Amino acid sequence: MKHLKNAKLIYAIFLVLSISLANLATDVAGQQTRLDITGAPTTLNSGLNTTVVITIFNEFEPIYDVDVSVSFPQSQTTTVSPVVIGESNWKFERIGMGENVTINPLIYVTESAAGNAYPADISISYTRLGYISPSSETHTIGFYAKGQVIMIAYDFIVEIEPTYENNEQTRDNVVPRDAGSTITVTGSLLNKGNVPAMFTNVTIIPNPILILQPESTSYLGEVDPNSPAPFTLETKTSPLAKDGNHTILMKIEYQDQESKTYSIEKELTVYIFKTQIQESPNTSEKIIGVIRQNLLFVIIGIIIFIFFVALLVRRLSKRGVESEEFPA
Repeated sequence: MKHLKNAKLIYAIFLVLSISLANLATDVAGQQTRLDITGAPTTLNSGLNTTVVITIFNEFEPIYDVDVSVSFPQSQTTTVSPVVIGESNWKFERIGMGENVTINPLIYVTESAAGNAYPADISISYTRLGYISPSSETHTIGFYAKGQVIMIAYDFIVEIEPTYENNEQTRDNVVPRDAGSTITVTGSLLNKGNVPAMFTNVTIIPNPILILQPESTSYLGEVDPNSPAPFTLETKTSPLAKDGNHTILMKIEYQDQESKTYSIEKELTVYIFKTQIQESPNTSEKIIGVIRQNLLFVIIGIIIFIFFVALLVRRLSKRGVESEEFPA
C-alpha cells in the first residue's frame, strides 16, 4: 500500500513537471500571446514628434518583472524608419490579472516618410509564479506617416472698376452702385506644410449684393509646399445693393493625401455708394456756372464799368457846353 502511494506521488510530480516544461517550451518559442495591446494614435505626423499611448491589458494571470520595449525594424521600402525619441524601454514590478498599464513613447518620422506605413514591435518579457525562465511575447502595431498641409492666404487686394474722376468718395474698396461694376480680388496661397495640397479651389461665396460669374472661381489644383500660388477672382455688383459697408466671403478648399477635405473662409469688406453721373455742360451753361461762382466780382465790375461810363459821359457833355459858349 505504501509503495502504491509513493507511485501516485511520483506520477503527480511527473505530470506537473511535464506541463511546466511544455509551457516553458511554448513561452521560449514565443508562440503564445497572453496579453492584449492597443496603441493610439496610429497616425504619425511626418517631420514632427508624435506621442503615442500604448496600453497593455493583462487578462491572464499575475505577472512579474515586466519589461516592455518599443522599436521599429528597418523598412524594406524606405531608407529611414521612424525612431523612438528618448525612453524606449519600461519596467513594471507587477501587473495583476485584470489590470493594465500604459507607456508613452515619443516617435519621430522624417518628412520624406510621408505616405508610408511602418510596423512597430512591442516586445514584452515577464515571469510567472512557478516558472523558472521568463516568458516573452511580441506584438505589432501598424503606424502611418501622414504629411502636413498648412495653408495660409495673404496679400489680398480689392480693385474697383469703373472709377470716376473728381469723385472724392471713390477710393480702394469703394464700389459705385451702378449695375455691373466689377470687383476684382487678388491674393496668394502658401502651403507651409510638407506635402502638396490637392484639388485646391478658391471661390467667392454667393451674396445678394453680388452677381457671380465664371471668373468668381479659380481652380489652382496642386499647391506644392513653399511655393506661392497667386489667384484672381472677379464679380459684379447688384443694383439691389444698399449703400454702406458689405462683407464678401471667399472660400478656399483643398484635400490632403488621404483625400480629406479642408476649408478656409476669408472676409473682405467693400463699401458701396450710389453715384450720380452728370452730363457734361454746354458752353453757355459753363459761362453761367462761372458767373454764379464769381457773382460778387461780376457785380463790382459792373459798378466800376457804370461809374467810368457815367464819368466819360459827363466830361463829354461839359466839353460840348463849353464849345457852344465860345464859338471859333
